[in-house]
Amino acid sequence: MALIVPQPAPDAPPTRRVLLLSYFYPPHAAVGAHRAEALARWLPDFGWTPTILTADRPGTAPDVLTTPDLGPDLAGGVPGGTEGVKSRLLRPLKRLARFLPRWHDEYARWSYASVPRAIEEGRARGIDLVWATCNPFSATPAALQVARALGVPCVIDLRDALPAYLTHTVPALHWFYRAIRQADAVTVSAPANVTPALAAALPGAQAVVLSGMWNPDPVPAQPSSRFTILYAGALYGDTRDLTPLLRAMGRLADEEPGFRDVARVQIIGGESDAATRLPGFAAVAGLVELRPRLPHAEVVPLMAQAGALCIVKGAGFEHADALPAKFFDYLPFAAPIVAFGGVPGILADLLTWSRAGAWLPDAGALADTLRTHFRTWREAGVVVRPRTPDALAYLTQRRMAAECAALFTAAVEGHPAATLPAPWT
Repeated sequence: MALIVPQPAPDAPPTRRVLLLSYFYPPHAAVGAHRAEALARWLPDFGWTPTILTADRPGTAPDVLTTPDLGPDLAGGVPGGTEGVKSRLLRPLKRLARFLPRWHDEYARWSYASVPRAIEEGRARGIDLVWATCNPFSATPAALQVARALGVPCVIDLRDALPAYLTHTVPALHWFYRAIRQADAVTVSAPANVTPALAAALPGAQAVVLSGMWNPDPVPAQPSSRFTILYAGALYGDTRDLTPLLRAMGRLADEEPGFRDVARVQIIGGESDAATRLPGFAAVAGLVELRPRLPHAEVVPLMAQAGALCIVKGAGFEHADALPAKFFDYLPFAAPIVAFGGVPGILADLLTWSRAGAWLPDAGALADTLRTHFRTWREAGVVVRPRTPDALAYLTQRRMAAECAALFTAAVEGHPAATLPAPWT
């Protein structure tokens, strides 16, 4: 896997301008907001002045351009807010609707309605390049329309893996593939995001631009009176299966002295109650604490006190080899990361390289690993897994911005971006 050579920081002030299109942007709480926000913060260090265009929502910074938040259609929740009961009830309908030929995704109204404002601002600000991050995938044709009107290159960022409705289709006839073929460059946040259909539709190789840690500063472990295994994040319906963790907890409760009294799994997220419907939950219900979605600032001390931080890779082709954003959230903390589900893939490689933890194949391996961490906690009061300094230095949002800046410069100048091998291979 080849990565982009980061652009060096110039001595002079930024001279080029990029328009960043991202439906998700702070104060929106979605994980997807971090990628665009990080570029907006760090690109000026590498010669590019960003202009952000996002959906209008309370609390958006005054220097950020906004257009009315017209999505999500069929989601049933509050636009830009948390998913509600109506949204969960409409989810099956939404999944079916996505396969209709005219369906452009639930955010298409915002994507296409934003085009005139983007063109107007692009001309006024002398924009040199247009960048859009997906999902929503309707941002792809919208960004291409803006870039062509401005006469500048367009870079499409596939932050998320392509969903089923963009994979089980005929690329030659689909609006998304017709649009993305016109992009001057395409980036992905993980190699698995390049499906066979996408690879066949694009003429050249796609650049892998990994995300980076949300918090670049190491967070020391904090003592706790309990041994906590923390899962912080959505369960996304039935695509994140916690069953191996529940089985491991049951096994340790039966075998490890004192475990049942002080060990707990904390599941924090908007759909945490989905865990109660898993087979075997009743047997370990006393070992599980379910909490609703919390502001990130309230989760930080819980991560610092945890004896282990949990990542669950999803089921299905689009999730099995993903690189979860939660990896970057957990990385600065001291506790070991235990990951399971899906396939090992790049997550296992990065856990090994950074020495942050391991991907575990089954409930037995999970139980053995948690047993070791529990015994360490019982003796020391904390569990610390020191990260590799080189990995921490590389896996930053500033490095991500430097790689994107290099790609943007190459696109404007009309030549390929220089690449180098991945440091963990």
